[in-house]
Amino acid sequence: ALRDEVSDDLTAWIGPHICGDCYEVPSEMAAAARQVLPASAAVTSWGTPAIDLAAGAVAQLESLGVEVAHVGPCTRTENDHFSHRAGPDS
Repeated sequence: ALRDEVSDDLTAWIGPHICGDCYEVPSEMAAAARQVLPASAAVTSWGTPAIDLAAGAVAQLESLGVEVAHVGPCTRTENDHFSHRAGPDS
């Protein structure tokens, strides 16, 4: 619909978010996400089930022919952006 209204030449920007190395989820949730969108499959840096939201979004956008210009930093590991997952003082 956006292409019909604006342009065929679209670029998406994915801003700051928790990354797949940090977004720990229950194993059932990770498996369900992987079934729907295989690119979202991830494991945290400490070895637990995770979801990579940005990788999933990039895969969906690219499958639609949308360029992804930027994938922002992880809000859990980068101190420039607030994340309640990083702790109460972040």
